[in-house]
Amino acid sequence: MTFYISDFKTIRPRYSANQDATLQWLTHAHEQSARNAAGGTESNSNSKSNISRRIHHYACSSRYIESRGFEIDDATHENWDEMKIFSFKEGPEGSSLGKRMEFFQKRVREVFSDLYQTDLYPLHTPPPRELLHVSCTGYVSPSPAQELVEKMGWGANSRVTHLYHMGCYASFPALRTACAYLCLPEALANANMDSSQFVDVVHTELCTLHMNPSLNDPEQLVVQTLFADGHIKYSIFKSEGNTAGQHSEATLPNIPCLEILALKEKIIPNTQNDMTWTIGEKNFKMSLSRSVPEKISFEALKFLERLAETIGFRFNDLREEAVFAIHPGGPRIIDQVQTLLGVRENQIAHSRETLRKYGNMSSATLPHIWKNIVEDSNCPSGKLIFSLAFGPGLTISGGLFKKVATRNSGR
Repeated sequence: MTFYISDFKTIRPRYSANQDATLQWLTHAHEQSARNAAGGTESNSNSKSNISRRIHHYACSSRYIESRGFEIDDATHENWDEMKIFSFKEGPEGSSLGKRMEFFQKRVREVFSDLYQTDLYPLHTPPPRELLHVSCTGYVSPSPAQELVEKMGWGANSRVTHLYHMGCYASFPALRTACAYLCLPEALANANMDSSQFVDVVHTELCTLHMNPSLNDPEQLVVQTLFADGHIKYSIFKSEGNTAGQHSEATLPNIPCLEILALKEKIIPNTQNDMTWTIGEKNFKMSLSRSVPEKISFEALKFLERLAETIGFRFNDLREEAVFAIHPGGPRIIDQVQTLLGVRENQIAHSRETLRKYGNMSSATLPHIWKNIVEDSNCPSGKLIFSLAFGPGLTISGGLFKKVATRNSGR
């Protein structure tokens, strides 16, 4: 049995701005938050200059990120009394967590509706066997994924699983879960049913929903200038081979896809406090130590060596020709992993390009990179792709894929 990733579809956030503009808005948001904390008195010029200097010193600059997308229109203006989340009427942190979750539910409901337009799913089109909803930026129940299944009338055929709060590496647990579902006895017993042949994964991340302008320590300024919003859907297909090792094209999508060759994961010892993602009174809060890039790069080579061994190869024998889809947790992570592995710039170009165009979209980022690789005509069929992501734990998670061109479709 072989598994494939394909049928990528993205929904871009409703608003976007170049990085220099977002840094300017963020500077003013911090000033407004400080004014609110001081009881509405005007901040002095030294305080304003200090905030501006700190943001531009610690921010992820436009050298690495050209633009970021966001779902909240707050960042498109500076009429603070009209802000949905960052009016600061409820305090220097902005609105309550409840209001942020209400916003999350409304917008993500719209994202699911756009991803599954009813005219694209006529009655004869089978629904996904499983629908996996991945997010670390909002939780409501019933979830927008459950609402979609009810709306589409899929309740008897599609099950919903929520994969929440894992952070940037969550796409790999989603792949493992999807493959496991496709191996369940009922899936194998109904192998001839199209609806049992694929699982849909949907990532919805509204990272900017949790920005806190009352915090301006270096760690938080890095977070606030790095993360962005993003949404993506893709499908996991299975294909059962015959005794000659040949796979039925009837079960594969009709566009290039990624064949999953191996998946692995490891929690790095003694790193529990280096990255956290916790729920506070008004927002979710990330902590990120400066040692994260070094600790990740120290483990990356050993991890990739074990990943290559899974399919019977030595990493050094595959390194020169492979593509590397590295989660761009930040520019330093890409730089240090590239140096450690000794790979060329063109081998990691998709990771840099995704960071440059969109910023860090948490769990949605790596699937965007996979999509770019699948759609890149300069990346030929048969090319091997090593992929890595990182998250709280510290967890290092990865996969080894092969790009495959197919002709027929089972959907």
